[in-house]
Amino acid sequence: MTSPFLAGPPSPARRGAPSPPSSDSDPRTSTGLPRPSGSASVQRAAHGNVPEFSGKRLGLIGTGLIGREVAAMGRGLGLEVVAWTFHPNPHLAVSLGVRYVELEELLQTSDIVSLHLRATPDT
Repeated sequence: MTSPFLAGPPSPARRGAPSPPSSDSDPRTSTGLPRPSGSASVQRAAHGNVPEFSGKRLGLIGTGLIGREVAAMGRGLGLEVVAWTFHPNPHLAVSLGVRYVELEELLQTSDIVSLHLRATPDT
């Protein structure tokens, strides 16, 4: 007997509803659902070709573990990434492909600002 937890949700056909048209031609990988209309945008994003981000700047406040991951995602989307932190590390900037700037410049020139600091009295 198959566990209902491993079988997944019932298909529309098992519920008595007609199956929506599938855009997948391989029945082994088809979900039976149409692809989202934004799937081309998702595919472009995966390859760093997102026109909406062309020429845009991401400003990171804090380059700890989370800030570093966001920097990599921003660069992957084709954004220019600048950062500010309490303790700038030139070697880290090179490895992340970011440029450290003053906080005021980051806030004035960034199209997107992402905050990654601990909640302390200093922040």
